Amino acid sequence: MKHLIMKLIKAAGIKKTLMRLRDLALRFYGLRVLNERKTINFLQPYLVAEGMGNTLLLPQTANSGEGAQVIFAEKEITTQHTYVWEYQQPGKTAWVTRNGSPIVEKRVICIDGNFSFYRDIWKPDTRPTQNLPAVIVLFSQLQDGIMFGGYYDFVFLVAAKLCRIQDAIADTAGIAIAYPLFNTAYEADFMQLLDVEPLNLIDTRHTKPVSPRVITGNIAYWYPTLDDINSLKLHIAKKISPKTTAPKRIYISRVGRRHVVNEAEVLLMLQKYNFEVIEDKRRSIAEQIEIYHNAAFILGPHGASFSNMIWCQPGAHLMELFSPNYMPDFFAYLAVLMDMQYSAFYSGTANKQVAYLDGLVEDIHVDVAELETSLQKILQPKVIAAT
Repeated sequence: MKHLIMKLIKAAGIKKTLMRLRDLALRFYGLRVLNERKTINFLQPYLVAEGMGNTLLLPQTANSGEGAQVIFAEKEITTQHTYVWEYQQPGKTAWVTRNGSPIVEKRVICIDGNFSFYRDIWKPDTRPTQNLPAVIVLFSQLQDGIMFGGYYDFVFLVAAKLCRIQDAIADTAGIAIAYPLFNTAYEADFMQLLDVEPLNLIDTRHTKPVSPRVITGNIAYWYPTLDDINSLKLHIAKKISPKTTAPKRIYISRVGRRHVVNEAEVLLMLQKYNFEVIEDKRRSIAEQIEIYHNAAFILGPHGASFSNMIWCQPGAHLMELFSPNYMPDFFAYLAVLMDMQYSAFYSGTANKQVAYLDGLVEDIHVDVAELETSLQKILQPKVIAAT
């Protein structure tokens, strides 16, 4: 065995060797872990619906502040195909791991990546079993508060996928839905809007679902497809019709990580430009939709609230405030997809010594004079009267 391990290390390197040994250990326990491509191939006979994804050009975005440094280089983004599968085989049952991965014929199905599966599978599984006639397996990542578990993840990786499944399967009413629940007010709001009864939600961290019929689907990761977004919007539109008001300029405040440390100075300046401050507090989904539906210009520190930009009118403008050490392009992508305008702003210079996870939670300091100059250039042709 030692000789075999040394040969693997020499041929593939330490990291790849450890990954192979990990999968070999799981095979010893009777589990074969599939990646995305192997999952698609294995579940091909059970395919119910396929979305072709979309391709768009993300334009170059420069810092709106001094220096005009390039924040996002121009690039083409092609989203993954999306799928809905319905597995049924006479005499066979599937089960769901704590992290929400479906196990079908001893294969670990990759619906959202296998990160949480590998992290959690080694722990003893003491959950009580719940036998079900059918189960929708919705999401397979444990919420860690950093990489997974926020509002953005729920909207695009959970709610939008559920809408895709509801579109593909004739009648999902009464079918149990299993995943590691977020246990948030917005989760409860969305599930109610999508006609999901609370009793049909199963938290896989505490209960082990077993069923002969498994319905599931993949995700397009951090770049949701236009089809998924439109499906979500159509489902929600059946329940919510936002009131239309005069267009507004809004500032989205944050009180947790990535908040603006000198926000009082920023807000004082924004008063001159008739911005309405949206405080960071609990709001229903209907309230959030109405705020963004009527926003002509949205400004604020990068955060999950901007997921609501999908409810904006075409032509609305999103301006993100960044730390120089963390500048993801998720909302720049959504702006192109939603036919919106986009700009970005940061003060200072990047520190290469700041680790990725530290940059992700880093608070933001804004050069107020620079920001005002930038806003003047963007807003000059447009006038919104104070209300």
